[in-house]
Amino acid sequence: MRSGSCIIAIILTLAVFASPLLAGDANTVCATTLENGIKVIVREGHDINLAAIDIWVRAGSVNETDATNGVSHFVEHMIFKSTDKLGPGQLDREIEGMGAELNGGTSKDWVHFYTTVASEYLPATLAMLGDAITGARFLPDDIERERRVVLDEIAREESNPSVCAMNAFARTAYTAHPYRLPLTGTRESVAKLTRSNLVDYYNKYYIPQNITVVIAGDVSREAAAEMVKKAFSGIRPSPKTCALESTPKEPPVTEPRMDRIKSAASQAYVVIGYMGPAASDLKESCAMDVMLAILGDTQSGRISSALGRAGVQFGRVSTNFITQKHPSTISVLAAVDAGCLDAAAEVILKEFKRLAEEPVSEPELLAAKRIAEGGDLFDQETYSGQARLLGIYDMVGTFDMSIRYSPTVRSLSAEDIRESAKKYFKGGEIRLIMEPDKANP
Repeated sequence: MRSGSCIIAIILTLAVFASPLLAGDANTVCATTLENGIKVIVREGHDINLAAIDIWVRAGSVNETDATNGVSHFVEHMIFKSTDKLGPGQLDREIEGMGAELNGGTSKDWVHFYTTVASEYLPATLAMLGDAITGARFLPDDIERERRVVLDEIAREESNPSVCAMNAFARTAYTAHPYRLPLTGTRESVAKLTRSNLVDYYNKYYIPQNITVVIAGDVSREAAAEMVKKAFSGIRPSPKTCALESTPKEPPVTEPRMDRIKSAASQAYVVIGYMGPAASDLKESCAMDVMLAILGDTQSGRISSALGRAGVQFGRVSTNFITQKHPSTISVLAAVDAGCLDAAAEVILKEFKRLAEEPVSEPELLAAKRIAEGGDLFDQETYSGQARLLGIYDMVGTFDMSIRYSPTVRSLSAEDIRESAKKYFKGGEIRLIMEPDKANP
């Protein structure tokens, strides 16, 4: 589940001293599916009177086309607007009145809405969130206001060269699969989205069998299920025969895919990567996380060290792999001197190949596994982090993968890492070069 590395000192400390509960205890988690089709996952923890609520919907950009790109994120914004029961801005005011804050997020495979409240406010908060998610009105004036907000977000992304580089890398890596599309959409696609586009998408994907409600903290399993059942009593039922269209499959990457683009940014970027595993293969996904730690974002990581030895002038390095429902990419992004782009690409490519050719030393493997497991422990330190991980894994696989993550990382051997590298880092590398456009400074 990683995108780059965390603060190493904190992670290593957590890896050594965190309690077994934080690593995941199956006895503290239960899941049930309500009669209406909504799944409820509860992780009890009564150390403090707080409860994290995280509501997940399988309504991410994987469901989009070029014409509807950005609709998932746009609908997420509209959930925070008014319902028949909640006036404009009332939801936020009510949540803030409880000393909490409501947030949402959209990814490739999901959208989620989350907050953490004192457990005494849990029933009322769930009732309001249930109403917001099931009763969004999509008023024309609200749509136009939020369109401007979304377009501003797109403009900020377009001014971030590393985001532009990663979006271009996705377009190079995926030729058919919707993972190639940017999460927020493009200026052109968002400008053309109509109210009908938003309402049709909402009615199609915000259905019971696509929703998982995760609650972590000071609540009993039985009480949580009853609260969710009551909060979502108004949800539209979906036919048992309801079937969503299948996602276009990406052809296997057997030959290198390369692209070279110009950018208005003064910094040059190179992104090198490969197609990796889907979430369903937890062991391979964990191996990717360990390899990210070996390649590293820090000056002591293999990539930075190799670039330095090769005399490549670089500013930053980031390693990226996100566990997703469909095969994801593992990649390295480096901001480098414009005159070193091709040299940097070859250095990074060589480090990928090295993982497949040479066994990792035991000390390096142990350190990398501590970083990967420590990141997981760090994420689970809070109720909100626990709810987030359970929800993410339920969206892309099964929620118990959250519990099995740390034991799986610990089980990996140097030969496991080499075999995974041999399996994925062969032939079909994906390369994106983004260089300054000197003709249009």
